[in-house]
Amino acid sequence: MAISKLAAVKTSSSAQTIPRAARRHVPISERMLNLLMVRCAGNRDGWLFPSPRAEGGHLTTVAKQFREARSQAGLPGGLVLYCARHTFGTAAYEATGNLAMVMNVMGHTDVRTSMRYQHPSLDSVREAIDQRNLRHNPRHNGLSVQ
Repeated sequence: MAISKLAAVKTSSSAQTIPRAARRHVPISERMLNLLMVRCAGNRDGWLFPSPRAEGGHLTTVAKQFREARSQAGLPGGLVLYCARHTFGTAAYEATGNLAMVMNVMGHTDVRTSMRYQHPSLDSVREAIDQRNLRHNPRHNGLSVQ
């Protein structure tokens, strides 16, 4: 991403190197935006992540940096950066319950694709059942196993 585009991001980012039909806005937190602004250190031109060896003059992937960080942290080799995408999809869906938003942010056009990213815990289902029981069976609320 060019530094000049970062100032206009506010809370969303859109990759401009992909076709218009495939572009999407991916929300970023204020914390991330602040970290990226600090990284720029007042620069208005150039790339956010420059790379003198890259053909375009900037990084297009962070796979190598992730592998190095994973190794330094002593994490298993089976842990891949793509796992974070699944974690994000699951967390976004659990927090919002809005599958259409998750599909949009992740660039999916088919619900089945988005559902692969959903790893719901049974805790939320259990909580829904308990809440329903509290509303509809008040006489049983005080029961417990002896």
